[in-house]
Amino acid sequence: SAGVASADYDGDGWVDLLVGNREGGYQLLRNLPSSKPAPSWIRLRLSGGGSTNADAVGARATLKVSAGPDLIQEVKLGSSIGSSNDPALHFGLGSQEVSQITIDWPDGTETELEPAPLGQELVVFHPGP
Repeated sequence: SAGVASADYDGDGWVDLLVGNREGGYQLLRNLPSSKPAPSWIRLRLSGGGSTNADAVGARATLKVSAGPDLIQEVKLGSSIGSSNDPALHFGLGSQEVSQITIDWPDGTETELEPAPLGQELVVFHPGP
């Protein structure tokens, strides 16, 4: 294999993998649940603006959750040779509830969001001009 990329290919909340094989094309490995559980995830797709790059690379999302430490992810591009993960930030939550979402943009701007219903993708735009 020459590369692998992760994304929620079918929008069901389960992250899937696409493997690029040097001589065998591509193989999609779908992550399928054994039953249909209640949504326990949220995905943030960040969009830059102003002095922040359009892909929001370097932006950091922090989720305050009901139990345990905060959940933190940063937007990155490029994951392996010839591939790149979906830049959306996918948070699996299990039984935890989200009390606050904070986005720290690369230019120092901060955005605070109210908790959103689980099982969906939120698109968050940089607040600047």
